[in-house]
Amino acid sequence: MSSAILYSLVSVGFSAAFIHSILPNHWLPFVLVGHVRNWRIGKLLGVTAIAGGGHILFTTVLGFIMVFAGIQMLPSIEQYIKPIIALILAAVGGYHAISFLRHKGHHHGKPSDKATIISLFLMLTFSPCEAFLPIYLTAVPYGWTAFVALSIVLAVATLSGMLFFTALSSQGALKLNLHFLEHYERLIIAVILFVLAIIFIVVH
Repeated sequence: MSSAILYSLVSVGFSAAFIHSILPNHWLPFVLVGHVRNWRIGKLLGVTAIAGGGHILFTTVLGFIMVFAGIQMLPSIEQYIKPIIALILAAVGGYHAISFLRHKGHHHGKPSDKATIISLFLMLTFSPCEAFLPIYLTAVPYGWTAFVALSIVLAVATLSGMLFFTALSSQGALKLNLHFLEHYERLIIAVILFVLAIIFIVVH
């Protein structure tokens, strides 16, 4: 696998994972619960990290299954694998674009400040990063090295985004308006997937 391809996959993967992780539903529930229970910042970040770890692990397991199945099929579809993956990326991107147009970007509910640690953990763990799953497919032609690189990117981008915004918000330092990002998340993810589909075909 060339360095150009690896860099492209890692860059796009990081962008998708980070954008997804800083949406309010990934950190605001923890801040609200921590405020109600008077958690210290250390405990708040610890609970956030544990829940984020479950979120990352579940997404990675699903990605592993996808990559494993793809590698097993690779010998019989090797000459078609890149167009197939590019088509899947474009199709998923199209789904996000259509969903954005249909719902005008509103798809995240307001989190409750009465949620418990267990409910937060389960909510986040069993809600995999749907934006990242199709990106895992790009690892199939390049084997487990690409899978590991993407998994590391997923973990770093997700945890850094969640912990950073949790810490800022809990300290009252968060003045950013993320309404724009929340409103246009599906459209942004659609563009990222379209770009990745193009890169996957053009870059060899």
